[in-house]
Parts: sequence; structure tokens; C-alpha cells
Amino acid sequence: MTRGASLNIRWGARWKPPKNITTELRLLSGSYTTFEDFPQAYYTYIEHFIAGPDKSLLCSKQYKYVDGEIATDAGKCLTCDVRDEGDAKNISWRVMHAFNAIHLAWYHLVPVIDEDTKKPVRYERGRHKGEPIMNKVPCEGRRCKLCNEKVEKTFGRKVHWSMGNSHLEQLGGIIKEIRKECTCGGKITELAYECGECGATLLEIGNPEEADTFGGARHECPKCKAVDFPLKQNECDRCQDPTPLSIFDCNLEVKRTGENTASTIQIPRWEQIELTKELEELAKPWPFAKIFAADPFEIQAKVLKVRNPYAEDEAGKHAEEFKDGEGTDDDIAF
Repeated sequence: MTRGASLNIRWGARWKPPKNITTELRLLSGSYTTFEDFPQAYYTYIEHFIAGPDKSLLCSKQYKYVDGEIATDAGKCLTCDVRDEGDAKNISWRVMHAFNAIHLAWYHLVPVIDEDTKKPVRYERGRHKGEPIMNKVPCEGRRCKLCNEKVEKTFGRKVHWSMGNSHLEQLGGIIKEIRKECTCGGKITELAYECGECGATLLEIGNPEEADTFGGARHECPKCKAVDFPLKQNECDRCQDPTPLSIFDCNLEVKRTGENTASTIQIPRWEQIELTKELEELAKPWPFAKIFAADPFEIQAKVLKVRNPYAEDEAGKHAEEFKDGEGTDDDIAF
């Protein structure tokens, strides 16, 4: 995937919940790794926001966790340099987490027009070579101008949703509530944590917070001495094979309340439902390691309006690259 295609997806397909009004979303599970190389369903990166030009840049350093705290591992970042030199007031630094998703709403298919030629932009490669690149424009409902013009409609748009640590924690709370439901429709009760090797009980679950902490760490089994993450044992009030419902199996009604750093995400309702064949075509995870690759030093210097002392280097050489899915330039059709 070219940098141009990656940037088109980074900015053109980004999504965030509407304020105070729910909309329907389907989160998709991806295959990524944390800074500690543990597998996870979403992608983590570091973002800077620069006040004044109101632009964001992706950090080009490498990171890892040390004693539970994120720390620099290697690499260079011009934006970090400027921030550390005394401009921390105008340059923020935060950990972001990107989820794959499908926005479950109606869109109109509108050709992307070249600003110079005023002609439709067409695919130059891939299975859609020669076809016009289409942009999905939200349908505005009863008074939609594009509806009046009979512009073709389609349901669902492939997007990505990035959130900070606070919203991720809120989403984690919602995930816990969803996992209290079994895929059979019953209610699940968490009973205990057991050793994955010998089945010995390591903790009988009483306090949910204590259980979450226990389940998130490796433990030595006092019986067989195996050291690993414990296995949770559940009970369902309807079936003999309890399987906690996953947030990735549900259509979610999502909204955002509050302002800026005080905002919260809310998911008042969810429904377990299979994706239709048409929506499954949008369910392929984005190649986030390419989409959220570090911004080159010359781009950082231009936004910051400073000299680039790393003219001989490339930011991408210093950026953390995680194991990621495949992607093609066809993905710019969103």
C-alpha cells in the first residue's frame, strides 16, 4: 500500500460516535500486537496533536511497557524533540487505539473527482483497475439532496475508530457487560480461574475487580508448577457450554456525550447478529501498521515550522512495526 493510499484511509475513513445521538456500528476483530508483543484485536499507536495549526502527527519512536508504564524503547521523533524543548503546552502526546468497524448506515456512492482535470479518479491497479474510485457520502434522510438526485445508495461503510485510554477503559466496561451474556441467550456467572495444565482451582471468583486483575497476569500453579495465564470457568443458566458473547458478534448503538477530554462513549443497546454477505465484504481488517505509520521527518518539520535535523533519516525506520494483516490499494475505496 502506498503512502498516499494509507493517508487517504487514515483521514478519509476515520470515524467517531455522533454527539448525543446513537448510530449503529459493528466493531471488527483484527490481528495486531501490543507494545509487549501480546496479541490484541485493535492497533495501538502514539499520536501528537499540535495546537495552532490544529494538526496531528504520528510519533516515530518505538515504545514498550516497563513496570506497567509506557516508555521509549528506541528511535527518533522531531515532534517529541520540540515538545521536550519546552513546547509541551502546545504539543500533546497520547496513546491511541484503532478499531476496525463498519458504520451501519446508508451512504450514497459519489465518484472522486480530480481537482485539476475535473474528471473521475480511477484505480490504477488491482481487481478494480480502470474503474472510478467511489466515495461514500452519508445519506441525510428525508431531505437528502442526493436522494432527490437519485444517486446510487449502499448500506454500510468500512471505517476505523481511534480512541484514547479513557474511552478504551469505558469500552472495556461495556465489553464486560456484554460478556455476561451467553451466545445461547442465557446469563453467565463467572465461577473460578483454573490452571490450564492440570485444572487446579487458582481463584474462586468473588470480587469482580480482583478477578480482572488476577486474570490479566501469569500465575504459578501450586499443584503442577506451570506458569501461565489462568483459564476462566463460567456457568450459564440456559446451556451446558457457556460461551461469553463477544462485542465483535454484536451490532452496537453508539453515542458520545460531553466535551473533549471530559467526553464519554455510551452503548445503551447491542444485538447479537450475523453479518450479511454484503457486509462481510467490508469486514477485512485494515493494515493499520501501514495506515498509522510514522509521519516522515520532513512532514513533521513542515507542520512544526522548524528545521529538519534528521534530513538524512526516514521516520519510518524508527517507527514500531507490528504484525499486521494484508492490504491493497483497493482499500482506498471507502
